[in-house]
Amino acid sequence: MVRSDYTRTFIVLCLLCLIPVNLPAQATDLPVSGKVSLNEVELDYLKTHPTLMVRSHPMLPPHTFIEAGRYKGFWIDLLEIMFKGLGVELVYDSRDRSHGYANYLKHGTADIMPSLLVTPERQKLMIFTDPVVLIGYPAIVMRSDVTPLRDLDALANKRIALIEGHPFESSLRRHGLKFELVSVKTFPEALEAVSYGLADATVQSINMAAYWSKERQISNLTPTGPAAIAGMQKQVTAFAVAQDNYVLQGLLNKLLKHIKAEEFQKLREKWYLSSTDLRIPEGDASIALTIEERIYMDGLSSLKFCGDPDWMPYERINDKGIYEGIVADLIGIMSQRLGVDIRLRPTESWKQTLVDTRNGDCDVITAAALTPARREWLDFTQPHLEFPLVVAVRNEELFVENLEAIRNKKLGVVKGYAHAELLGRKIPNLNITEVDNVHDGLRRVQSGELYGFIDTVATIGYGIRAYDLVDLKIGGKLDTTLALSVAVRKDQNPLLLSSLNKAVALITEQEKQAITSRWFSVAYERGVDYDLIWKIVIASAMALFVLLAWNRKLARLNKIIAKAHSEVERLSNTDQLTKLPNRRYLEHMLSQEFERVKRYSKPFSVVLIDIDHFKAVNDIHGHDVGDELLVSFSELLSESVRKSDIAGRWGGEEFLLICPETDLSQSAQLAELLRERIESNIFRIVGGKTASFGVAKYCQEDTVQALLKRADNALYCAKENGRNQVVVAKDDGPIDIQEESVKTPSK
Repeated sequence: MVRSDYTRTFIVLCLLCLIPVNLPAQATDLPVSGKVSLNEVELDYLKTHPTLMVRSHPMLPPHTFIEAGRYKGFWIDLLEIMFKGLGVELVYDSRDRSHGYANYLKHGTADIMPSLLVTPERQKLMIFTDPVVLIGYPAIVMRSDVTPLRDLDALANKRIALIEGHPFESSLRRHGLKFELVSVKTFPEALEAVSYGLADATVQSINMAAYWSKERQISNLTPTGPAAIAGMQKQVTAFAVAQDNYVLQGLLNKLLKHIKAEEFQKLREKWYLSSTDLRIPEGDASIALTIEERIYMDGLSSLKFCGDPDWMPYERINDKGIYEGIVADLIGIMSQRLGVDIRLRPTESWKQTLVDTRNGDCDVITAAALTPARREWLDFTQPHLEFPLVVAVRNEELFVENLEAIRNKKLGVVKGYAHAELLGRKIPNLNITEVDNVHDGLRRVQSGELYGFIDTVATIGYGIRAYDLVDLKIGGKLDTTLALSVAVRKDQNPLLLSSLNKAVALITEQEKQAITSRWFSVAYERGVDYDLIWKIVIASAMALFVLLAWNRKLARLNKIIAKAHSEVERLSNTDQLTKLPNRRYLEHMLSQEFERVKRYSKPFSVVLIDIDHFKAVNDIHGHDVGDELLVSFSELLSESVRKSDIAGRWGGEEFLLICPETDLSQSAQLAELLRERIESNIFRIVGGKTASFGVAKYCQEDTVQALLKRADNALYCAKENGRNQVVVAKDDGPIDIQEESVKTPSK
């Protein structure tokens, strides 16, 4: 009977499972392609929008840009990952953006705008997804061979290369900085202006500066510090959609959250700053938080932290209630880079700090050593500071070789510190006495109550000086290192620990050394080990000998390399036949002369020279004689021009003369002297030859092409009018060869 009852019950349950149940569709998310679950509203949107128009910036690497006709960049890769497997075609458009981002979204000519800075003004016109990338201060970028300027105020009255009208320019103006603007059209042009010495510095995103330096092979630049522009520090970029398109906004947010943290990090490593590019300047390292971490940190109004109120030089609350010390400075850097206000909750002692944190009154402990006991209720970042433990003793005591030598001595440790637990693992049953604080421990050593007091080299060195304990010394270094980390309660959101860990990782050794040196310097006494001293002396002498030999070899190699580099540079800028500067070098010097004349408003002219009837020489005498004529003509030209002039072969039988700080009449006189000298010269085999000259001067708002065109037209006019003459182009633009030109007649 029992088995029969079970059978009937099973049959009833099976029948119930066959009864259809209608549930509202929107209440359940449906999995799509095994990747992300979308509701029916979102699925319907994708069906009705099989193509999404993405309007991205074509010249904003490494964020979004076009290369070889294809869109590339961090945001492009991010979009492709988000929409993979959803059956949606992403079409990228870079047409004119003069009508504004909001208008394109409003009128439907764009569905998604990536990499947009979120500003209050834009939030009135469009809606944004959750933050994707945090933007910190831009960097000051300078040549690496000049004295670095590390803050904005130091840039006063300097030449700064910027895109005219770019927000960086207006931000610097609002900052009150007075500077000379070197106007450029693009970011790479700004870097090149600094590289060539046309500007003292530029202000750019560190990632864009790194990208363009690598792309343009600019190797003589380095960031020197953050451009700490007011209101520019904590900014985020996100995707933007039309003001009423909440479905697409929600869809984008859902797709963003589905991306794994390691996948997002790979994108950052691929496109953003790496160790092989420009180095990150001190104080300007942005933290590569995941989307979830960024949202969590942005949602925090502040963090309550507790520290040790009396543990210098690491941290303390001074008489004025100010939190200071090495750890305080490090926490300040982390707070700035995370964009979160980290607020101190004062405590009376280290023991109270531990109790209050355990009770939930503190979110974070600033500097704590990891121990098994603490591991049960705290999580730890990687260490931000590491110092050896040492022992303080009276001056008359001998050098302490190791901890084993003093295991039976009475040793003091501050109550609650991890020191006793760390030392106890190595030497069980140490004779440890707990003291209230560092001052209490050192005072007891001074009075003879304790043989020694154990703490870090920084703490004891600072305490001996601060309390004027001249009869105490650091008696020896113990074989134990105290590693300090930021500690977080285990009941906190794990995103807090991961964000803090990244902030710790980005603090450079240079920053730590600079902070530490401000707060202490101390040496401790060591025992005299003469065997070790002799070993060190012999090893040092051998190392010095090897180093000197290597340095000599390296110096010779450097000279060879420098000479080879110089020769390669010379050959790349020299015409192989005539040994004059070639067209590549002339074009480079023309560009430099244009920048100089724009800055200093000095006159500047060019002379284009053509050997008359040169083709006939080749036809009659052969190309070898023609080449010989070109060489002789070049030598004559080099001997006849001034030291300030630059003469080079422009191509074929044409030569170009660049005349800095020379007006039109002076250039015409120089050309006439050259014409006369050429006419009077007798060249081997061919005898007498003449040349025609076209002269033009730089006009305001001129371009290199326009200037050369006027000189070329003047040269053409000279040849049309009978050759062997100098024709000067008009100042107000290219001459018309049909019009009468100013010319010097042939003699």
